[in-house]
Amino acid sequence: GEAEFREVDAFDASSLDAALRDVDAVVHTAGPFQGVRRPAVLEAAIRRGNLVYVDACDETELCGAALALDEASRDAGVAAVVSGGIWPGASALMAMDCLERFGETESPSLDLSFFTAGTGGAGPTIVSATFLLLVTPAAVVERGLETSKEAWTEPKVVDF
Repeated sequence: GEAEFREVDAFDASSLDAALRDVDAVVHTAGPFQGVRRPAVLEAAIRRGNLVYVDACDETELCGAALALDEASRDAGVAAVVSGGIWPGASALMAMDCLERFGETESPSLDLSFFTAGTGGAGPTIVSATFLLLVTPAAVVERGLETSKEAWTEPKVVDF
């Protein structure tokens, strides 16, 4: 199949249900996620059932609400990856993949370019926030308990 973008009201159940009617996967990047408390797109994916769902959520409370839907997701046949991250999640994964594929040198040098077109002029803010995240302890949930870890200290390989 082909990937396509769909315009949808991410807070309207009927709009979401119509958009997800004939899809096999949902990649939800329609942020910003700050201030959102209900994972409406994931809820729609669960109503639809039998699909793959990935979001780039970076809001702790919203992520917690999405994680609370784990059993419902599994029961509906929805393979859900929440808080997959773009800033800096995906870029960090791409950087690690490049280093693994092309080999590390004694002093590896890696340049990242961020394209922020379509952000309504918020590009510099997005890039600044990305680099602030690199030096800020990350909120994590382990065995149901919220804690924090220093960024970049515990890479984890997930075999899909």
